[in-house]
Amino acid sequence: MYPNIQRMRVFVSYSSKDGLHKARQAATILNQYGHKPWLYEQHSTLGATLFREIAVRIRRQSDVLLYICTDSSLGSWGQQLEAGYALSNRYVKILVVSLNNAQIPDELAAFNHARIQSNEFQKRLQVIANNLPVIVERIQRLDKEIKATIT
Repeated sequence: MYPNIQRMRVFVSYSSKDGLHKARQAATILNQYGHKPWLYEQHSTLGATLFREIAVRIRRQSDVLLYICTDSSLGSWGQQLEAGYALSNRYVKILVVSLNNAQIPDELAAFNHARIQSNEFQKRLQVIANNLPVIVERIQRLDKEIKATIT
């Protein structure tokens, strides 16, 4: 753990078809760097209660949504729902990690993203985890600058 880093609450979004392994790796790395990751599989509840829990986690209890984009992400109803929850909350910052050039959903293409090869995932995520508070601060500053130019 790195005591001098601001602890960020990170919702890890992934497709259950091919992203669970990388999501678990991400959660481990984020936790090692002092952040508080959350995966829905760790707190699973069935049915509508699960989607309410996920919505609350993203909208009210997360600073960042880490969207792990894999080949099956475009077809993942749950992952698209999670992205929608984050998009509807201007305080949650979205970081997209596209593995092996997986197609990024159109609604997330304009957000901050990194294209990473699967074999570089752990190394690159360590860099992201180490710099996450700075990355979020830069995103917030950019959001303010954009808002100031369009209003």
